[in-house]
Amino acid sequence: MTTTMAKARHVPAAALLLALAPACRAELKFTPLVDVRETYSDNINLQDRANARAQWLTDVAPGFELEDNSPNLKLRAAYRQHLFYTPNKDLPNTQNSQSQGALDANAALVKDLFYLDASGSVSQQETSAFGAPVLDNGYTTTNRTTVRTYRVSPYLHHNFGAFASADVRYTRDSVSSNNNGLGDSKGNSVSLGLNSGLAFTRLGWGLQYYRQVLHDTRGGNSVSESASANLRYVLGPTLNLTASGGYDSYDYPTLNNATAGRSWSGGFEWVPTSRTSVRASIGRHYYGKSGSLLASHRSRATVWTVSYDDSVSNTRSNFLLPAAVDTAALLDRLLSSSITDPVLRALAVKAYIQSTGLPPALADSVNYLSNRYFRQRQLQAAVAYQSSHSLATFSVFDTRRQALSLFQSDSLLLGGNSSALNDDTHQIGASLMWNVQLSSRTSVNASLAHTNVESTSLGFSTRNSVARLMFSRQLGSKMAATVEVHHAIGSVGVGAGDYKENAVSVSLSTKF
Repeated sequence: MTTTMAKARHVPAAALLLALAPACRAELKFTPLVDVRETYSDNINLQDRANARAQWLTDVAPGFELEDNSPNLKLRAAYRQHLFYTPNKDLPNTQNSQSQGALDANAALVKDLFYLDASGSVSQQETSAFGAPVLDNGYTTTNRTTVRTYRVSPYLHHNFGAFASADVRYTRDSVSSNNNGLGDSKGNSVSLGLNSGLAFTRLGWGLQYYRQVLHDTRGGNSVSESASANLRYVLGPTLNLTASGGYDSYDYPTLNNATAGRSWSGGFEWVPTSRTSVRASIGRHYYGKSGSLLASHRSRATVWTVSYDDSVSNTRSNFLLPAAVDTAALLDRLLSSSITDPVLRALAVKAYIQSTGLPPALADSVNYLSNRYFRQRQLQAAVAYQSSHSLATFSVFDTRRQALSLFQSDSLLLGGNSSALNDDTHQIGASLMWNVQLSSRTSVNASLAHTNVESTSLGFSTRNSVARLMFSRQLGSKMAATVEVHHAIGSVGVGAGDYKENAVSVSLSTKF
């Protein structure tokens, strides 16, 4: 097969990813690992100038990775236990240890009939959108809490020939934290779906039903339900018209405002090529006019994505199903033409992210702690550009949350702050990342991120900015070293002043 030089200029990066990826094996793979990091920070506890403390810190993080890529099981799990050591044992706003872990599994229990999805996580999350962001600084306790989630969802899928397909799903999920102000919650939900099959070539249809019963230690018990019917009319080989109608019902305390009502939407799907797709709709729910957008375009060297969503949500839902732009998914689309095998491509993307130190997700709004329901309107856009030896990404977001339920359930979270602080919040942010592959083993990663958060109801706002420069070096197939410097400025919290931090760290990561 002949490859032109014009195309070859963009292929070396893909070839490098394949070289970094381990051989694909259809078996369970357990990998012990340990990371050791030495950090010096001139404000290790992220406080204002009067309370800032300079300190050396050692971070030892043993852990493991678990992976299975067999035909009936896709499993990815990782866990690290960070142990922090400082010369000053009584340093305020710091902690001695911190856990991080994530699990994602999909299993086919009975072929073509019975399946199981499962996920779980333990992570550090921001308490407030108006404080310091969570970075690779788990040793500080400023504006953060540990959040634990799990989700187990068995479901049945059956095809009734060419007529229709049916899905019946049950989901059990949980969200808890070590912050007493956020209610621990457990949810039980059932969803039913019936969608037209290949026999309906011109007019497709679908029916959906969803019911969730939520048990919350702060908000009490509540029930949410939705039912909808949708139609898809094929105008041509690249264009479909869509329409839907239904009813939504939520159960949360409010002052004489509707919590249920009819819904409708109309839109289109345009897929002119395998590289470009646009799906958009406008409509109305009980809370007002709404709309959605999902668009993507891929060229030989770039990937572009834009999404917009307007829906009722809450903090726990965003923890269980995050809406951030996933770095791995973006790279997967970017490399889909040069690495056609999806399994090899996934392994290559994973190896590339690990070797270059790229973040798992691009810039996203803060999912601050709240027990309230809110209307969330979220716009996200991202672009990735790949050349022969570099990769650049740029992403932006614009998220607005307007509270729908009463503030009393957040009294412990707000403390002495105004009860109206989170009534109407607006977050705008952007991030720029540039990775240069100096050789097959050495890379440089530079990034800049900025976020502006405003309480529209109070006219109060804060800003946070972080600049990073990191050098990574693969010392072998199982060992890597990094040197990183970063500069961060922002708000400690409402009425708590501003902070500034400069830090440098050296780390060594080993797999066994």
